[in-house]
Amino acid sequence: MARRRSIIAIVFIASVFTAASLRESVNLALENATLFNSSSTYDAENPISYLHDGNTTPTGSHWFSTNKTALSWISVTLAKPYLIERVMIYNRMDNGCPDRAIGCKIYMDGVNWHRISERQTVYSISVNKVVQEIKIQKMKEYINLVEIE
Repeated sequence: MARRRSIIAIVFIASVFTAASLRESVNLALENATLFNSSSTYDAENPISYLHDGNTTPTGSHWFSTNKTALSWISVTLAKPYLIERVMIYNRMDNGCPDRAIGCKIYMDGVNWHRISERQTVYSISVNKVVQEIKIQKMKEYINLVEIE
């Protein structure tokens, strides 16, 4: 039996994929059993469901944001643990938001895995670990995302 590989692309714009091969992938974020939660919601007209609808355009009116709180966070909880190959984070690039990704910490099942330290459109983070929950956290600031696949 072939070993399944998984990729998470958390898209600022944030994505979650599992792959039997690099050519064949399944977007776990689109599965009904995947849960998305956040510390808060900045704008009810931009719901958390925008983080997993497949729209990865880094500019425009299709985005999700937390409020600016002591500890802002967004979590993706998969229905079961998957071997995650990588996390891809796509940054929101308009309206003063590109720098809001800087300082975000990425956690894999509660373990501090990566810290975003510079402005980019896309962040590619190697994981290669069995994971069930991915969490993005930032102290005293908004987190703006467009997509989590």
